[in-house]
Amino acid sequence: MIKREKILPRTVAVLIFLTMMFIWRNSTLDRDASAGESNAVRGWLESFLSYDSAAGAFILKHLRKIAHFLEFGLLGAETCLYSHLIRRSAAFSLAASAIFGLFVAAADETIQIFTGRGASVRDVMLDFSGFLTFGALTEAAMYFLSCLRKKKEC
Repeated sequence: MIKREKILPRTVAVLIFLTMMFIWRNSTLDRDASAGESNAVRGWLESFLSYDSAAGAFILKHLRKIAHFLEFGLLGAETCLYSHLIRRSAAFSLAASAIFGLFVAAADETIQIFTGRGASVRDVMLDFSGFLTFGALTEAAMYFLSCLRKKKEC
């Protein structure tokens, strides 16, 4: 029987794996298939966003880059949560998480080389910045939650 304290870390590990597979699956699509999926999402967003507003125009123009940033942001948040659940030292968790995020971003762009879409260091940095941003936000949220739980001033 699996102990209760092991269920949550294992569940988050599965979510990390599924997020990576989602990211890498999208990278295996050729240029036309990828553009088709992006256009379908863009069409859906156009139903409530407008090119007339600055925010709407920005989102619709940079949809693919925003999607990558958010996908890797989710992966960063999950990785941060996992490192807390397995209770490793903070320094180890930070370094291991950063290396992991950079590896996944580099692998993502490498996969795109084989699909004819090409790879870019700029895209690796964008993906990695999403990973770090959401990881940092998750870390901050967990810090403040621990302060509330312990009823101490932070």
